Amino acid sequence: MKALIPIIAAACILFSASGVSAAFTVSISMPTKSLTENEQISVTVTVTNPGTSAESNVVVQLAGSPTSWFGMIQDCSVISSIAASQSQTSTCILRPTTVGSDFSLVATAESSGGTTGSGTTGGITVISAAGSIAASMTAPSSADLSSSFDASVAVTAPSSSDATNARATITASGACSVDTSSVAAAQNLGTISQGTTESPLDWDISAGSSAGTCTLTVNVVSDNAGTANPSKSVTVGTSSSSTSSSSGGGGGGSGGGGGGAAAVSESKTIASIKSGEAATVAFSKVAELKLYEISIEVKRDVSAVKITLSEGSLPSDISPPVAAGSGEVLKYIQVEKANITDNDISRAALSFRVEKGWIETNNIDQSKVSLYRLEGKSWSRLQTVMTREDSSFAYYAAASPGLSLFAIAGEKKSPSKSQQEAQPTQQPEGEQPAVESVPEEETGVAAAAEAEASSNLAALAVAIGALAAFIFFMRRKAAPALIQPSRKQRNTRTRNP
Repeated sequence: MKALIPIIAAACILFSASGVSAAFTVSISMPTKSLTENEQISVTVTVTNPGTSAESNVVVQLAGSPTSWFGMIQDCSVISSIAASQSQTSTCILRPTTVGSDFSLVATAESSGGTTGSGTTGGITVISAAGSIAASMTAPSSADLSSSFDASVAVTAPSSSDATNARATITASGACSVDTSSVAAAQNLGTISQGTTESPLDWDISAGSSAGTCTLTVNVVSDNAGTANPSKSVTVGTSSSSTSSSSGGGGGGSGGGGGGAAAVSESKTIASIKSGEAATVAFSKVAELKLYEISIEVKRDVSAVKITLSEGSLPSDISPPVAAGSGEVLKYIQVEKANITDNDISRAALSFRVEKGWIETNNIDQSKVSLYRLEGKSWSRLQTVMTREDSSFAYYAAASPGLSLFAIAGEKKSPSKSQQEAQPTQQPEGEQPAVESVPEEETGVAAAAEAEASSNLAALAVAIGALAAFIFFMRRKAAPALIQPSRKQRNTRTRNP
């Protein structure tokens, strides 16, 4: 019996040791703690195993504090195994359902072996959906292998307040990646005025070399207006349906897109505009569309207004706004609208820019660039002013009573008199320069006048010569009497004193 005591004690120690394990360390990561009612958000839970043996089948769960302020969209994924002194993550998706502040989120983890742990994060705010930002994402539905395409997001501030410090960050997974060589993945939009829409620069996306699905997600966050997380799936490995960049131009009225390429387009949404007020939307694809801002003043309350710009073309039965030879069309732009009509618009102001290279190449008068609007079957030249210029562009603004098809066109410079005088006429080789002809009648009159003048001079010369000869003859005849006085005259002079 005494011999069994050490064995029993050792077994107890081993059993006790096998049943003891260190608790998990649990941490919670969220993209933001400023949440929006009914806007789903992804939560990452990191579980660390500080023990000396592996743990398996770790179940992670979330709970709210002080109340259950959210619902689960996707339960937290089960962690199959965590090696000793290692960490693994679990992803969960929740949707806030209660508006309030200072909420907390609690995550618990438990393995099949009974090891547990928990973590908490607090300071979470959920705002009403009516006072939150909205965001929509634009990207092609498919792309070729190893191709590049653009992705963009439009962020709209709440109708009741500005969205301060808005920023947008794009992530890509699957068969694509974000090319950050020219545009960063994270962009700051600053403050977005209430009810208006802003867009950061387009992101450059690189499709992979293998077929698959590319998932793009943009996390949009504002300090006071919550979050939005639009996403887009792109099928990689098929013919691309993305919009391509093309610009118009050319003589008389050629402008617009061409070559069969899909037209570039961009859409913006305005949450609401009150009667008598104006709202402004900015467009980022100014390199292709030339228009970069539209301001709309309305006669009545409107909401959910959507404005879409796209590359337009000249209708087959319509003449260009400027005649060939007298001007050039830079671009045709189609402006489409939803949830608003021209009858609702009291005034629209459109801002656009024109490359100075185009102005110089086409000999355009910079002061005579105008925006034209197609109304029915004819073009109306809108009142257009140049607002500013820099080394590359001239910027213009025009007022319009409505939105439809527009054309940006310019009139050519008229040659100045000094330019005409400075440029001598070149004669074809072997030809003599043209001599200005004088009418025959005018030539005859001049000749007669010249002959008469010559005749008069000749007669005058003869008369002067005859007179001179006569005077000379008379003087010679009278000379002896004048020189030799008579004897009587000599005697008379002698007598007188």
